[in-house]
Amino acid sequence: MSPPRLPEGWDAARVLQHYQQQTDEEAIAEDEATYEPPTHTAMEVPVDLVPTVSRADRETSGEMNGARLLTLPAADSRTIHRRR
Repeated sequence: MSPPRLPEGWDAARVLQHYQQQTDEEAIAEDEATYEPPTHTAMEVPVDLVPTVSRADRETSGEMNGARLLTLPAADSRTIHRRR
């Protein structure tokens, strides 16, 4: 398991100081922000499928829950959803 990434210039002592100085309200707000729905997503596509996915993206007009629906060719039954 890799060590946690810290903001530039921070070390374990700085992280501890941050949380010790946090008010209860700030801690609650930070915890609640963790559970907010994401506004962006990223997906990993094998390089050889990029042209297919790009073409499907251009050709599709399907909508599903505010996300664009990308359907790959029949030979590949996977469906991809992308948020706008």
